[in-house]
Amino acid sequence: MRKILKLSLIIIAFFGIVGILNISFLNSKEPKGSLITYGGPGRDCDSPYGIEKISENEYLIIGTSNSFGKSGEDDALLINIDVEGKVNFAEIFGGIAEDRLHKVARTENGDFIGVGYSCSRKGLKEYVKDLLLVRFDKRGKLMWSKILNAENDQVGYSVVKTKDGNFVAVGWEGEITGKGQDILVVKFNEEGEIIFAKILGTPDDEEQSYSVASTDDGGALIFGKKGVERMEALGHSNLLLIKLDSKGNVDFAKTIGQDVYYYLISPTAIEKIKDGYLLAAETYSPESGKDGVIIKLNGAGDIIFTKIIGTLENNERFRSAIQTEDGNYLVVGDLYNYSKSEGLLVKLDKNGKLIDSRTFSGKNRGEINRLDNIKEVSDGYLISGKTNFYGAGDFDNVIMKIDKSLGSSKCNLIKKEIRLFKKNVEPKENLISLKEENGLDLMEFSDIIFDQNDVTEVIQSSVLCE
Repeated sequence: MRKILKLSLIIIAFFGIVGILNISFLNSKEPKGSLITYGGPGRDCDSPYGIEKISENEYLIIGTSNSFGKSGEDDALLINIDVEGKVNFAEIFGGIAEDRLHKVARTENGDFIGVGYSCSRKGLKEYVKDLLLVRFDKRGKLMWSKILNAENDQVGYSVVKTKDGNFVAVGWEGEITGKGQDILVVKFNEEGEIIFAKILGTPDDEEQSYSVASTDDGGALIFGKKGVERMEALGHSNLLLIKLDSKGNVDFAKTIGQDVYYYLISPTAIEKIKDGYLLAAETYSPESGKDGVIIKLNGAGDIIFTKIIGTLENNERFRSAIQTEDGNYLVVGDLYNYSKSEGLLVKLDKNGKLIDSRTFSGKNRGEINRLDNIKEVSDGYLISGKTNFYGAGDFDNVIMKIDKSLGSSKCNLIKKEIRLFKKNVEPKENLISLKEENGLDLMEFSDIIFDQNDVTEVIQSSVLCE
């Protein structure tokens, strides 16, 4: 049995809030705090999928909203903030049904290419999900939007700019029930013209991809899963790593885990770093249930180390990881059980040694449900997550700014130190063969018309600490 260190219940005094249950909504142009929510009366976070840097003092949050659209369905939500959380502008766009953006990448001139999905009616099916591509400028103005037409459901989860200046988007293709799903890969130029489209999978299992990173040889490293995992049912799932060259040929495909259960849960779960890649995911063992797992790969895709981090009392999962300027690693995700969920942050040194860990919670614990993304800024870190307690509606985006010591003099109540165990493991790698299907004969992009609305003046911000 692994040794587990006792949770430290150190709660430090909370500064600047009187009556946390009576938070006032402030003018979004005048935030004064280090933790701010953004949203409206509906559900505005499921989830904040990304934070993208525009300049040293300007960042873009990519998420979803059903508070401001005409149809009441989810629409893509873009919020442009400065480094202190002030809203510069907020834009939504979408059609009559559900439309989401999951990830964006920059073009040469500073525009953004986004990938997600758009729902539409087709034939006898009530709704079909089509892979969605959009291009918008740094002010959030939509330049074009396209969907990838195919017979089955197709969802885009991640996109990356490749060394040749083009883009690779990944996701999955198949039935919405999870039967027969395969990995969908599309390479295209910045005008949305397809270079190649491929479906990759195996005949005896399902495969999905949630994240992609560029490689130094002009190709792409695709991070996904092979196997089935359904919410409460564990099933059996391994991480899947696929290396493509610049023309879309498979250099290698391998599973990581084999007799160990691994599950990928986030479209930001692979990060290219100075000397390789960081993978953030979730794993399962009979001793401690679900725990977070961090895997470091070298540039060739070989495992350098694997660290399982968690507690016996709760479940943990990791959603995003970065390498900081000093060479250490910061990982964000959530610590959860059946009654609550809290944002989790873990710091590791360059060799994977656990340096620090803490949860970001709230007065009653669990008001900040999870942390999804982290970006390093000049004087600290910006972290995006979600809350269903603070804010204006059902779920809202929440953005935290913390300093280099992982704390904030303005938001100490929401920070709680926690002691986690760490276990070194050597997961088994297994090379596999994938069936490839050329998608160019089956798919083509077509233009789709979206409504776009400026919601800068109506989006609500609540400042949780001053």
